[in-house]
Amino acid sequence: MTVAALKAKLDANFINYKSKTKKAALVTLLVETIEARSNIPRLNEDVQGYIVSFLSGFDSLHAVSQLARGFRLRAKPKLDSMLKRSDADIKVAAKAWCEDVEAAREIYGPISIWNTSEVTSMEGLFSAADEDVGPAAKQFNEDISKLDVSNVTTMEGMFSKASVFSSDLSSWDVSNVTTMRAMFWKASAFNGDLSSWDVSNVTNISRMFKDATSFDLEASTYHWDLSSVMEENDDFLY
Repeated sequence: MTVAALKAKLDANFINYKSKTKKAALVTLLVETIEARSNIPRLNEDVQGYIVSFLSGFDSLHAVSQLARGFRLRAKPKLDSMLKRSDADIKVAAKAWCEDVEAAREIYGPISIWNTSEVTSMEGLFSAADEDVGPAAKQFNEDISKLDVSNVTTMEGMFSKASVFSSDLSSWDVSNVTTMRAMFWKASAFNGDLSSWDVSNVTNISRMFKDATSFDLEASTYHWDLSSVMEENDDFLY
């Protein structure tokens, strides 16, 4: 299929994409477009923009999967691969996102629907203090509320020095996390409600909220079960 043909099909359907029928058609077109990228050296940028806009219209990865279910999608594995993150590539993807959102979105898909279900480490992931991510993370403030963090065991320094970050993390399942050391260190804009977090397996909370000047420490942590925290690592601020 040529670029012109793809764009014509997308133009014909995209304007009405909110209806379920049109969305189903667009999923198929999306997959065809992804499939075509490997065969067309210079895929028209407008077509790539449609892919990004379409995926960004979903609230979660689950919503994409639900819509795709029941349809014969030849290149669905390519779509899955585009969104799936692992311990091996998630920090590379996060660094790319912090440095150039538009370029990263074309390669990795919208960050709000990344499949992180198999990721076990998010150490320094959006940290301006992490040498693998760099200072660009200071401006990170994307909606990552729907990420699946249920298998993550370390969030050490995850948002340290991410000075404008203020996304809602209240629904995260952090029950398998064991270290949150310096997680929000110098994340000066963050004041999310974390009161429902299950931190019963966390052993290290040292400096977790050090210099997180906007955070209401008492309101969010008053009912936390900190029974697993080791005495030498039990101070949120030091």
